[in-house]
Amino acid sequence: MQKKMKKLIVTKEHKSTFPYAMIIKVGEKLIVEKKKTNYENWVWVTSKNGISCWMPESFLEIKNCDGIAKEDYDSTELNVKLGEQLSLYREDANWYWVENSKGEFGWVPIDNVEFMKT
Repeated sequence: MQKKMKKLIVTKEHKSTFPYAMIIKVGEKLIVEKKKTNYENWVWVTSKNGISCWMPESFLEIKNCDGIAKEDYDSTELNVKLGEQLSLYREDANWYWVENSKGEFGWVPIDNVEFMKT
C-alpha cells in the first residue's frame, strides 16, 4: 500500500499528451532509446509487443539499448486543473506521482504544482 507523503495544489493545468498508459512489471525486458525531451532522466522504452512510452531512467537497469525494469511502472499522466489538491507519493525526474480526490493516480510535472501551506 502506498503511503501519502504531502499535499500539493495545482498551480498550472496539465493535460496528458500521451494517448494511452503503459504498465510495466518488474523484470520486464525493454528496448531503451534516448530521445530528445524537455525533461532530464527520461528515456523512451519499447516492450516486446511493440508498445512504447516515456519512463524515468531510475526505474531501469540499462545496458546499451537493453533495459530491465527494476520496479513496477505505470506511465499514466494525470490531467489536473488549477486549484486541484493532490496527494504526493513519489518524485522522480522532475515529475510527481500523485493521487487526486477521485482516487486516480498519475504523473504530473513538478512545475505545475506546489506544496500546500499547512
